[in-house]
Amino acid sequence: MEITLPVPSEFIGKTIFQFLKELGISKRQLRKLKLQEAVFLNNQPAPLNYQLKTTGNLVIKLPQVKLSSIQTPELPLQVLYEDNFLLVVNKPAGILAHPVKNHPAPSLQELTYSYYLKNNKVFEGYYPIYRLDRNTTGAMLIAKFSLIAELLNKSLRSKKIKKSYLALVEGQITKKSGLINLPLGLAEGSIIKRSITPEGKPACTKYETLKLFTSNTLLKVEILTGRTHQIRAHFAGIGHPLVGDDLYGSKTNIMNRQALHLYSLSFLHPVTGKEIKLISPLPDDFKEALITLKKASGEQF
Repeated sequence: MEITLPVPSEFIGKTIFQFLKELGISKRQLRKLKLQEAVFLNNQPAPLNYQLKTTGNLVIKLPQVKLSSIQTPELPLQVLYEDNFLLVVNKPAGILAHPVKNHPAPSLQELTYSYYLKNNKVFEGYYPIYRLDRNTTGAMLIAKFSLIAELLNKSLRSKKIKKSYLALVEGQITKKSGLINLPLGLAEGSIIKRSITPEGKPACTKYETLKLFTSNTLLKVEILTGRTHQIRAHFAGIGHPLVGDDLYGSKTNIMNRQALHLYSLSFLHPVTGKEIKLISPLPDDFKEALITLKKASGEQF
């Protein structure tokens, strides 16, 4: 597997090292490319200190591994998008990003490796670009190669990866839209829970009201910063915890987990530059919660 990177004219006179570093590739990754002699310019091996003299195509050979066996989880993945370089899946509830001791459910890493093996995929490893809480569902972007992950991580840092969530909260939020710009830090006496605190890190959450129910509100939510539990802590902090969130609110018979789903994902492909737009279908429990609330409000569904 390889990727082709066109060298723009503005990099003439600079080294390959400088060009790749500008793309967001780390020094650690560059050292690995050097050791593996994985960089080629116009079909010729090229050292990283080579000074670019003309435009052309830089080719990087990607490493790959072959898993001989893995304990196969029974839970299948719902694939939203896949190509040679990345994978987007609809993450189910109850699934952690990585294996944790004494956690009975398979992790997303194990499910991904199982999928790769069953379908004879070429990959280097498992590189999630962001995380979703265990009981948050929705579109999960995973790179198949560490180099691709670094390119995507740069896009994430520069806010070029757009994510929109559906959140069902307690109470009515009658404003059509709003911005929660309140700092978040660890809640007193907890190593997990976050709360609004002046000593916390800046956190900004944008929302749009989609539907009012008798005692609940369906929101479209976007996070402008990436703090742990940001959506959950922000809405709990303004008196509207997510339905079913027993850490920030209370248990409910509407849903047995927090009602949060990453439903829309868009980003520029790190290799082709093409815009990828994806919609992640709502899980059954979220759909059933909306049906229940509509019926309780006297609406036909």
